[in-house]
Amino acid sequence: MAALQFLSRAARTVVVGGTNRFTALAAINLAPKRNYADDYKPDQSVMYDELDQSTLPKFETSNDPAEWQFVERLIPLALVPTPKSFTEPSPSGWTTPKKDALKLPYFVSRTKNHMQPVYYRIKERSLRHTTVIKNIDGDIWLMGEHLKDYLKRNTKKKDLIALKVNEMNGTISVRGDHVSWVKKWMDEKGF
Repeated sequence: MAALQFLSRAARTVVVGGTNRFTALAAINLAPKRNYADDYKPDQSVMYDELDQSTLPKFETSNDPAEWQFVERLIPLALVPTPKSFTEPSPSGWTTPKKDALKLPYFVSRTKNHMQPVYYRIKERSLRHTTVIKNIDGDIWLMGEHLKDYLKRNTKKKDLIALKVNEMNGTISVRGDHVSWVKKWMDEKGF
């Protein structure tokens, strides 16, 4: 109730019975803030040198290279390893980029995980569905025309293919869910 002493007289007259929600909120807001970081004091007796060595687990260090292989398995890789090449799609559906793709006037580079940079986005309260292609270099406008022609030939929405080319970012956005068609087109082109 000490916190209620700071309330104005009008506020105290509104509170009836002392167990109102307003009373509890006022008491919480007027209570002094406690800094828990000040309460924490590390125990000085937990220093390693001062511990009883007989209670610690026994271990020995090793410089044997044959044992290092077990440690290397646990260290995370700095780079994603390059997957082996496949002449046909792998069981997971991944395909190796082809050298023929370098002859085209545009190029789509893969992500750091060696995947095609094709993404499906849903925006504006699930009303706008788009397929986004990133990492495009070269003549992005020509690539947009080729992709639009391919989608018109192979999808049901022949007249409704809307494409947005962003030359500054190197991205192409296609209205609708065309991820599988775009990835199939990229596989045919060799990206």
